[in-house]
Amino acid sequence: MKAGEKHLIIGTVICALMGVLFFALRSRLPAQVPLQFRLDGTSGNHIPRDLFVFGLPLVFAALNLAFSKQFLDNSTNVTARTLAAGSTLKFYIVPAIVVLLSILTLVFTLR
Repeated sequence: MKAGEKHLIIGTVICALMGVLFFALRSRLPAQVPLQFRLDGTSGNHIPRDLFVFGLPLVFAALNLAFSKQFLDNSTNVTARTLAAGSTLKFYIVPAIVVLLSILTLVFTLR
């Protein structure tokens, strides 16, 4: 397994693990979960709770795969030794954004 593939798998697992968090908080979520919050504190777009809990983590994982796949294509035949620390961070851009936005959405929804 190439070093880039390992980071791709780890990032995708991080995205999918948001589903575990969503499922743990499922009973506390409203039937319609807001996805957009305005500056005045009101919510905009909503999706059903089950789609939020089960569908959104799959979308996150798919986005990570699509986004990180381009990095794999650019780093063919790169071994773990030659993959510099700075170049591994690019595999975790989408997971970092996913975790941040998911936590913010849960905080604003459950307050």
